[in-house]
Amino acid sequence: MSDKSSLRIDVHHKNVQRNLEIVYGIQPTLAALSARQRAVSCVFVRDDLLQLSSEALCNKNPWLSAAVKLASAIKIEPASREFLTDLTNGRSNQGIAIKCTPIPMPSLHGISAHSILHFSHCAYNKSKSRSCCGSSSIILFLDQIQDVMNMGSILRSAVFFGIPTVLISAFFSATPSPLISKLSAGAMEFLRFFRVTNPSSTLKQLSDAGFIIVGTAGMELNSVENFNHRPPLELSLVRPDMVGASKDGAAKPLVLVLGSEARGLSDSVLSICNLIVRIPGLVDYKVEHLVAPSTASPLPTSLNVAAATAILLHQIQNLRS
Repeated sequence: MSDKSSLRIDVHHKNVQRNLEIVYGIQPTLAALSARQRAVSCVFVRDDLLQLSSEALCNKNPWLSAAVKLASAIKIEPASREFLTDLTNGRSNQGIAIKCTPIPMPSLHGISAHSILHFSHCAYNKSKSRSCCGSSSIILFLDQIQDVMNMGSILRSAVFFGIPTVLISAFFSATPSPLISKLSAGAMEFLRFFRVTNPSSTLKQLSDAGFIIVGTAGMELNSVENFNHRPPLELSLVRPDMVGASKDGAAKPLVLVLGSEARGLSDSVLSICNLIVRIPGLVDYKVEHLVAPSTASPLPTSLNVAAATAILLHQIQNLRS
C-alpha cells in the first residue's frame, strides 16, 4: 500500500474515533443511504466498480448500483481493494463502505406513545395515526441481549414483521453498530432505537399508556412456583384478545420483551407483564424419558432468542390480525 493510502486510512480511523462510523457491505450501505438516519460524509467504492457503466454495474449488482445512485449527491471516493479491506478491519465489504454518524439512540424520556409506533422514515404526523407507515403496532424491548449475531437476526426479523421501534436496556446490552448492521443485512438502519435505563419503570409507563406487555420465558425444570409473576403460558394456548386483538378496530399497541440469553427476564420485569409466553419443545414431552430429572439437562430447554423472536412475532401478528 502506498504512503498516501496509509495516510488516508489513518485519517479515517481518527474520524471513527471522533464519533463517526464506517458502515460496510452492499445491503447496510444501501439501507443507510435509503433510511437517512445517519449523516453520511463520504462513500468509498472500489475503483474497478466505479469504472463500469451504469448499465454494466446494474447488471452486475442492482443493489450496489442503487447505492451508488443514492450516493451521487455525496462525495464518492474511488478506493482500492486493499484500502477497503484495511478500512473495514478485514471484514467482507463487497466493494463499498460509508463514513457516517452513528444510528441515533436517545433516551425514551419525553417520547410520546404514538411516536414510538412509527418507522423512522414515516413522513406522516406521528401524533395522529400509528398505522400510516405500515407499522404493526408492536415494538420490541431487548433486555441485556449481548450476542451480536442474535441481535442482528432479531433486528432483521423485526423489520420483516413491520416492527418500527426497538428499546434497548442501557446496561450489558449490544447496541447498534456497523457489525450488527451487516449481520442484520442492513435491516437495522430502518429501525428507531431508544435507550432505557430503568426497564421496570419504562414498562410500567408503557403499560399505563395502553400497551400490552408480553414477556418471554423458557422451560423451568425446577417446579418451584414463582409467586412474583404470573406463570408462563404455552404459545399455542394464547388467545387473540390476550395480545390485543380487537373486533371493533385496530389492535392495541404491544411490547414484546426479550431477555438475555443466559438469564432471561428478571422477576421485576416479569411482574409487570400482562402475559408471559413460552414456546414448547421436545423437552416438554420427552425430558423425563431422555434424561434424569435435573436442572443441568443436556437438552436445550428453550430456543435461541433470535429464533424465538421470529416465531413469536409471526404468531402474535397472526393472532392480532
